[in-house]
Amino acid sequence: MLRYVLIVILWCNLLHSDNRLSKASSPYLQQHRHNPVDWYPWSEEAFAKAKKEHKPIFLSIGYSTCHWCHEMARESFENEAIAALLNKDYVAIKVDREELSHIDSYYQGLYRQNYGRSVGWPMSLILTEEAQAFFLAGYLPANQAYGVEGLQTLLPRIAKAYKENPLSFKHKALLLTKERSSQHQIVVDKNNSIATIVYNQIADEFDELYFGFSTQPKFPQAAKLKLLLTLDELGVGKSREMVLQTLEAMALGGIYDQSEGGFFRYSVDAAWEIPHFEKMLYTNAELIPLYVKAYQLTQDSLYRDIVIESIDNMQEYFGSKGLYFSASNAETEGEEGKYFTYTKAELENLLREMPEAKGISTAIELSSAGNFELEEEVKFHLNLYTKKRPKGFKAFQDALKRVRQKRPYPFIDTKVNTAWNAMMISALFQASLIDEKYKQMAEKSMMALLGKMYVKGVLYHHQVEGFALEQEALLEDYAFVISALLNAYDVNLKEAYLVMADQLAQQSMAKFLRDGEWYLSQDGFAIKTDMIDKYYTAPLHELLLSYLKLSVLLGNRSYEKYVNDYLHSKQMILRSKPKDHPSAVGLQLAYTHGYKVLKSTKDSLGREFGRLSNIRYPFLLKREDTKVKGFVVCDNTRCYGQFSTLEKSDELMKEINP
Repeated sequence: MLRYVLIVILWCNLLHSDNRLSKASSPYLQQHRHNPVDWYPWSEEAFAKAKKEHKPIFLSIGYSTCHWCHEMARESFENEAIAALLNKDYVAIKVDREELSHIDSYYQGLYRQNYGRSVGWPMSLILTEEAQAFFLAGYLPANQAYGVEGLQTLLPRIAKAYKENPLSFKHKALLLTKERSSQHQIVVDKNNSIATIVYNQIADEFDELYFGFSTQPKFPQAAKLKLLLTLDELGVGKSREMVLQTLEAMALGGIYDQSEGGFFRYSVDAAWEIPHFEKMLYTNAELIPLYVKAYQLTQDSLYRDIVIESIDNMQEYFGSKGLYFSASNAETEGEEGKYFTYTKAELENLLREMPEAKGISTAIELSSAGNFELEEEVKFHLNLYTKKRPKGFKAFQDALKRVRQKRPYPFIDTKVNTAWNAMMISALFQASLIDEKYKQMAEKSMMALLGKMYVKGVLYHHQVEGFALEQEALLEDYAFVISALLNAYDVNLKEAYLVMADQLAQQSMAKFLRDGEWYLSQDGFAIKTDMIDKYYTAPLHELLLSYLKLSVLLGNRSYEKYVNDYLHSKQMILRSKPKDHPSAVGLQLAYTHGYKVLKSTKDSLGREFGRLSNIRYPFLLKREDTKVKGFVVCDNTRCYGQFSTLEKSDELMKEINP
């Protein structure tokens, strides 16, 4: 009897023992370490096993704060029957898309190439034993549902067919990976018509009712909004109007956390009302500068409040030793939105003692039944259904926070991602136009990032506390760190930032440019860059924009040559659909118009910091020059337009943009 009990205990321990992911630094992989699936991390060991045993590879890509990744894990990867099918006939590999963003980018691009749309996460693929994809999908249920075949039948069906005829799947993989030829040559525009073309295309897709772009799900599309601000400064159409309407709608809607600040990743509806409740560092880092600019243009306190609250929210939940964690989950205790929503009784209790209760109640439409169903109860996810915040809203926010303090906060991915931290640092430097304190915060974060991630001349991609630095930086890390360094220089004119930006830029060419093609990484998986602004600005365009800045700031025209070569040689569909590539259009406009540099002493430029930020030309930089008396405007070939003061900025504008 004792022997039988010991055998049962041993068997149970084997069933629920940790798999190979237990040693991974990735929080996402750690979430799957108890799965009965015999997961491998992305590794040569996994690929060697597939070749040796002639098994297809089941590849699952996701990230730690992805709600539907968790749902698929609960339904399938914690399912003993599904796990047995995977373990028997496949080599199962789990990838954290934030850790190996270039791997994810490749497969997302492959899906888009074949199906004309994005798939998102989780992404589920089946590869040949040589690691060539022949099956591409997103969420896969355990059993057939919503017209999608479930893993229970899909896995054995494909495994059986693969054993019988592996060559047919290798042929299918070749067809899936074959590049399409329907691409067009970029023509570098010298008469600015591309600005009109892209404006008209964006205006055609603009949502006149709820603002923003597309229907549902609805993403902020920061790169597109940034391009519109550039077009506004070039005097094209009603670009500013579209931007301000969208930013206001998001600020008052449910995609923004009305209680604690900060933006959620996207809205599930067209009206910005109900978000998918995860918060990403990069989402907020790209939106904060847009709200800074909106405040500069309008002096509307709403935009200023959004900047301050969003930074405060990132500091409170993501901030650590001057750096920032990656993301927070949408769900608490298995329920999406549980932390963020309120019952009607909770809201009524809070408002009962507030003098401005009536106006607040009207603004949040408390008379309704609610807008979010959770745990078989309709709750409120707060939106403001008015054109501005009601009186007493700050006190109401404080009360809402006190309610939340009694709840467990959703899971936070504590990975420090180099690119995303650099984006946040740039946002803080931009926010210094609103409050000087953000400049000090940005400088502190810059020093912390470089101190942690730039070690002995090597830049690294990410780190999780307690694990050693291992993965060297990707192109995106170089792109956004260089951009942050140039933003830092623009604000404080410290030469060290400019010197380091130049140093990293030179490294980026050596690491990622090979035979005229740009690649996302240096590792053995050679993935070319593309022009698509996916979940944030396309890194290569950010990098090349910095090249243009360095070219004029340092007088090094070789940088400009790389941009020129890229714009002339890269075959992409820019001419036909520029609206789909906003950061590429922004790069082309910067190249066409050219960056101009305003030179003067550090003290003079510092005194004029606020005035310079209001000059309506999108490609104006500053450069310290102790020999200049007054102010001088220069480009890459000459200096011109000398002024004793900048009081008449319209005269400066005539020189810069005649």
